[in-house]
Amino acid sequence: MNTTNETPDGAQSDAAGLAASAEHGGHDQGDKRAHDVAVKCDYISADEPIHRKFPPATLLAAVKQWAREELVPNPPSDKAYYLNDDKSRHRFTAEEEQKTLVQLGYQHNAHLRLNEEQASGA
Repeated sequence: MNTTNETPDGAQSDAAGLAASAEHGGHDQGDKRAHDVAVKCDYISADEPIHRKFPPATLLAAVKQWAREELVPNPPSDKAYYLNDDKSRHRFTAEEEQKTLVQLGYQHNAHLRLNEEQASGA
């Protein structure tokens, strides 16, 4: 019997499982709500902002997709959408959208804004 990776209380294997789960955007089995990022996203024509909690390993692109689907369920085909930080007004680049919430500095809360612009027809 191979016991190389086992500990008497199983802590090492549990920690490795949690890290692997978080790395892929999954929820851990423990106190997940304490570690989720509370995202608030607004949109100019929305009646109210939308709210949802995401694991810190969630890509900003996934948050953008969620916000676009919730706030603009039937978008006009000639519109492009982007997110910016609602407090700093920083517009996220395509490269930044491939980063996780925690990589972008969001650990507890994120206040974002969905914006639209005409797609360039060049």
